[in-house]
Amino acid sequence: MPTFNRTYLYLLLLFLAELGVITFARANINPYLTPLLLLIFPIAFGALALQQGKPLDYLPLTFPAYLLIGMWVAALILIGFIFATTPISLPLSDTIPIMLSAVKKLTAGEFPYTPVDEGWGYTAFCTYMPMHWLPLVLPHLLGIEVRWVGVLVFLGVNIAYCYTQVKTWKVPLPPFSPPLFLLIIPLHDLHSLGQTMELMIVAYYMLLVFALFSGKMGWQILAISLCLLSRYSLLIWLPLWVGLMFFYDSKRKALTLTGGIVFCILIGYILPFWIKDTSIFSQALEYYSTSSGRLWQMMGEWQKAGDTPFILRGGGSLAIYFYHFLGGDIPHKLLFLKYTQLIMSSLFIGTAFVAYPFFRKKISYQLYAIYCLPIYLGIFYAFMLVPFMYLQLVPCGVMMALLISRRFSQI
Repeated sequence: MPTFNRTYLYLLLLFLAELGVITFARANINPYLTPLLLLIFPIAFGALALQQGKPLDYLPLTFPAYLLIGMWVAALILIGFIFATTPISLPLSDTIPIMLSAVKKLTAGEFPYTPVDEGWGYTAFCTYMPMHWLPLVLPHLLGIEVRWVGVLVFLGVNIAYCYTQVKTWKVPLPPFSPPLFLLIIPLHDLHSLGQTMELMIVAYYMLLVFALFSGKMGWQILAISLCLLSRYSLLIWLPLWVGLMFFYDSKRKALTLTGGIVFCILIGYILPFWIKDTSIFSQALEYYSTSSGRLWQMMGEWQKAGDTPFILRGGGSLAIYFYHFLGGDIPHKLLFLKYTQLIMSSLFIGTAFVAYPFFRKKISYQLYAIYCLPIYLGIFYAFMLVPFMYLQLVPCGVMMALLISRRFSQI
């Protein structure tokens, strides 16, 4: 077992602080401070990991494996109880209903990316990429609770990790993080697991971290493709990984990786969906902006005229600053926020790429790009148009994956 590593302890505390803000602490923190903390913690996490310049060592603590198994069982029982007592509810969220609409259309032989008019009082559109809703097809056909899909994908990714990394019945501390993650979130926020499929996205990003550490091309292609086919947020980071591979490793490997990802995007999105209606991506972006504007003006029944819309008071992003301190109407503020997200995310990735030669002697390009990932996600999610707090589970999940990752090969 590695010797005590103080940096690892600081990283663990940053992860717990991030998880704490997302769950218990956010109700007691000023809505202007919450998004700043959610930006600072991932940046500090990535910066500390970069400063160490090598794979993270575990703390020298081990526990019996049955404790880990018991935590997983407790987490699954808790989630099962939540699913049984908290039905999918349209007034709370239209996320899963829109996905199920796409699933029903596909299984009926219809095109899934068409306007959703289910008598909800408004016409929606499926903004979700295929790997966000396609996994729901089988449980829907079998009449099984579809929300279990995200839980099972999350469980499967972590079982695969434990199978490859935990070789004894004495388990180090980090693998306890995922079941703790599952236990803490629903105890405070039923919405994140009960009304969304965000846990599946978290699982995809955890798989991404494990795949990047593995050094295996096939796993990298699979994990990156799953992330891109479920949400576009990885797109701006990807050139950092491929570019560093191209210039500091092997041009052939970089081209192979790119070709494999392009092939997966072709068969997973372009050929079955986009080529049939090339406007679906632009329609999705337009609906996202429109629905964001509607949410920015939505007031709770308990609120008074002139109050900050409740969706912005949750602290899930810096949107509250743009709402209050930027002039112009709502569409103007949304557009400015959207461009700020694009510029800040791209600026960080561009700077990270240009700066790598100064770090090359200290850290491999693989670790450099991997440790830049939580920083990038912290920046990207800090400028989300719709500041749903559950979206912050992705940066938090990546921090967790980095804490429990060990090298599969030399990088």
